[in-house]
Parts: sequence; structure tokens; C-alpha cells
Amino acid sequence: MANNNKLSEVEGFARILMAATAEEPEAGRLALACVVSNRREIARRFVKTQSRPHPHFGDGSLAEACRSVVHDAGPPRTATAAPATAPTVPAYYRALATVCLVLSGDQADPTQGAVDFHRHDELPDWANRRVPSALIGSWLFYPPD
Repeated sequence: MANNNKLSEVEGFARILMAATAEEPEAGRLALACVVSNRREIARRFVKTQSRPHPHFGDGSLAEACRSVVHDAGPPRTATAAPATAPTVPAYYRALATVCLVLSGDQADPTQGAVDFHRHDELPDWANRRVPSALIGSWLFYPPD
């Protein structure tokens, strides 16, 4: 995969990941970062063949993939979640490191290519007919249909 990420997009991804995974162990942070990467790759392929944005994952940009994951993850469940605008805290550095490992391809995907996920203590209607590929942190992960 060509690595043409703008630094501002990478930093934005790290901030979003930090906020979305504030109460997650490192494995949960990595898994959500992989979902962003997987969604972006699917959207890129879709845009290339269909000449229009993917209906769920957007235009293939990192920003659109992040937005789709934030939407699906919902707000952090505790008041201790770090704000997405605090780039000097250790949690931000951990999130940035995770983002860099995923975007560089240097980290294996523990979700096995998942593009969908939900908290393990919830069961959305769409998940009733699917088999998860992984349970990591607070999340169940699902490969593409």
C-alpha cells in the first residue's frame, strides 16, 4: 500500500484513537486502528473500481475511515477518557505509535481483516447473522461480508 499520509491526518488518527480507546488495553487500541486501516483499504478499492465513495467507509481517505470508526464506536463510556485534543499526554504517544505501526504495515492485524465491530456486551441487529473473527479488549470484530 502506498504510504501517502499527511502528518496532520496521522496526528488526527492518533487523537481519535486515543479518545476512542481510553479505557482499552493496548490490544484493543491496536485492533481499532486496524479496523480504520481495513476500512480505508476497502474504500480505496471501491473508489478505484466504482469511481464513487464507498457507501459506508467513504472516499478512501484516512479521515473518512476514522470518522466511520468513531461513529460506530460511540463515545467513551467513562468520564476519564482523554480528550482528543491533548497531544502531549502519554496516551497520545501510545496511540501515535500504534497508528504508525499499523500504517507502516509493521504490525500484524489481530482482527484478521475486520471492518465491523461492536462492544462485547451489546448485540446490534446486524451482528446476529455474522461470525466474529476476534474478541479483543471490549470489542468483537467481524470480517467483511
